[in-house]
Amino acid sequence: RENIKNRLVYGVAMMRQVLLELGKRFVARGLIESPDEVFFLLQSELQGVVEGGIETGEIRRRIRSRRGEYDFNCSLNPPSVVVGRFDPGEHVQFQIDPSTQHLNGLAVSAGVVTGPARVILHASDDFVRPGEILVAPFTDPGWTPYFVNAAGIVMDQGGLLSHGSIVAREFGIPCVVNVGPGTKIIQNGQVIRVDGNTGTVWLSE
Repeated sequence: RENIKNRLVYGVAMMRQVLLELGKRFVARGLIESPDEVFFLLQSELQGVVEGGIETGEIRRRIRSRRGEYDFNCSLNPPSVVVGRFDPGEHVQFQIDPSTQHLNGLAVSAGVVTGPARVILHASDDFVRPGEILVAPFTDPGWTPYFVNAAGIVMDQGGLLSHGSIVAREFGIPCVVNVGPGTKIIQNGQVIRVDGNTGTVWLSE
């Protein structure tokens, strides 16, 4: 099973590099603004751009529209349990209380640590400096390098057997998961205290 997954990930990575190279060429021709915008176009649209069948203005309009939808979807805090069809437009978002002093979650790796938070939403966005506490929506195997420098871990989602929880225990790092929208409440550089014994994350003023 792991061999199949390895080949799939390897193949996708190669395809991604090819598409980014195509994106660089589109940028050089003035068709798009950044190489990664190719990921907001369909295969047929990419073919149309190559053949000159789609006007530059129309290409950029579609990219702006889809990027806007993508950003909106990324900003959503879906409920823990969905019954029936989920309508983002009707879902009541979590209301952030600016006076919040602590978050409660699930303690999955014992220990207590205090340090500055490093909020990272995507694995390629940033890196963790030694002594910082990683605050992320969730983690998967691609996040493992971030655990090397992290003094503690806080995740919006997760359970006892989540990948991040297991790795945190292997590294001996205090970790609290399932705190809700911690990535939206905790600020970069804010000093926080992670209690991996009780499942509480304390926030500084």
